Amino acid sequence: MLEKWQKRLVFINIAVFLGVLAIFCAAVYCFGCSAFDDQLRDKLRSIADSAISSIDFDDYGQSHNGKPDLIVSVLPNEASPALNNMRIQWFDTSGRLDIEKGLMALSVPFERQETFQWQSNPPALVFTKPAIANGKLLGYVRVGHPLAEIKKQRALLLQCLVSGALVAVTASGIGVFLLIRQSLRPVEESIEHLQQFCADAAHELLTPITAIRTNSNVALRHPDGMRESDKEKFEAIASGALQVEKLTGDLLMLAKAEQLVEKSRIDSALTPLDLAEHIEDVLEQVTPGAEKKSLKLKNDAQEHLYVFMEGDDLNCVLKNLLDNAIKYTPDDGTVSICASPSNGGIQITVTDSGIGIEKEDLPKVFDRFWRADQARSYHSGGNGLGLPIVKAIIDKYDGTIAVTSEPGKRTEFRIDIKGGKASFNGKGN
Repeated sequence: MLEKWQKRLVFINIAVFLGVLAIFCAAVYCFGCSAFDDQLRDKLRSIADSAISSIDFDDYGQSHNGKPDLIVSVLPNEASPALNNMRIQWFDTSGRLDIEKGLMALSVPFERQETFQWQSNPPALVFTKPAIANGKLLGYVRVGHPLAEIKKQRALLLQCLVSGALVAVTASGIGVFLLIRQSLRPVEESIEHLQQFCADAAHELLTPITAIRTNSNVALRHPDGMRESDKEKFEAIASGALQVEKLTGDLLMLAKAEQLVEKSRIDSALTPLDLAEHIEDVLEQVTPGAEKKSLKLKNDAQEHLYVFMEGDDLNCVLKNLLDNAIKYTPDDGTVSICASPSNGGIQITVTDSGIGIEKEDLPKVFDRFWRADQARSYHSGGNGLGLPIVKAIIDKYDGTIAVTSEPGKRTEFRIDIKGGKASFNGKGN
């Protein structure tokens, strides 16, 4: 049980951490991409301003040729390869392309106002700025920069974030697992002590309870000289002692089964048991109770099916399920048991035409001492431990048990036992 909780807590903690980390990485990636875009915009502004400032003016503030020297004479001979991979254009005041340098093609339409434009083919960012000197429009500078460098920076940032996130999740997962295991260790020890106490207490109570029941039965067998009121008291004592004895025995069995589940102590050298034979034996035991209610018992189990369990455990599972079905099935009803191969194991189903279980109560049927309200009765013969015992035993063998029900119509318990096998030659080997 604690192993399941440990896995669940580790999963929840890692999921929460992963969610927070994903939000953080997304925010960093968006911020980084925005910063890369801002850097590129600043770079384009700087190049455009440099081009405008390279326009040569005389002492009277008049331009010699009205064209930026950066574009006319400097590029491409003295430009860097990175600058040559861009595109720098000069438009006159009428918007006619006059000069252009660089290797990148620009396909976006020309704009007269200062603006940024995104070009899709080839991917680029284009910046246009009017060149104004002394209040006079001299022309327009347009600079285009490819996005390949930006894409590389984004890819590198994403790679670093993903790699860092994987390392962080792995490290945090190991740390969370160790911390949770360390935190649950005292709880596990407390549960083990409690289970051991229950087993010891149940074992010690069996002897005096059995003595009380035995002495009461002896007294009832010699009623001579006993008042009628005393006889009724002894009958009540014997009945109560029998119920407490059964309850104590069930608690002892449940405690032992849960201890084996927690410690995973299953004998690997179990002998395969003939399931059909054990079903027949258990049906013989429950037949008197079924006949009292005129119930029809149906055995639909296939032959030559073998399960790797201890005989007492298998009989306990079958008897508790059949007793439970008989107990809650009205007179003249039907209780059936079926066994068949399933997914590399054996599946056992016990179905009844009884009172059924409400949908909201289905998760509670394996809780200790729980019984449906309409079935509660001191004289019903049950103590609410039968199904928890069945589940503990099935868990011990790494099997599963499930229940489905239609209130007022039927209930079906389905058990899947791993490692079982079918043999068509009548042998379990």
